[in-house]
Amino acid sequence: DRLLLEAKAGDAVIFDWRIKHRGLANKVSAPRPLLYLTYGLPFFVDRYNFSSDRYAPLPPLVPRVSREDRAKSRRRQGPTTKKALGEEES
Repeated sequence: DRLLLEAKAGDAVIFDWRIKHRGLANKVSAPRPLLYLTYGLPFFVDRYNFSSDRYAPLPPLVPRVSREDRAKSRRRQGPTTKKALGEEES
């Protein structure tokens, strides 16, 4: 059995991620943002769709910066609020 599901821009589609599914190619020049989240119990592992053999390695994560270091960086950059820059607040 097959089911064709059509969704408009902004619609949310929720389904069991173990169902065979696919999306069609984006045939326009505008980007088509997509948020795809999955949740599964620890014992269920999808070795086919999420195998490291199927995907290129990810780049390293950016180093974590402490809250204190971020504050120091902001102080070095100087004031950025409209009030501090002498601009009128709306």
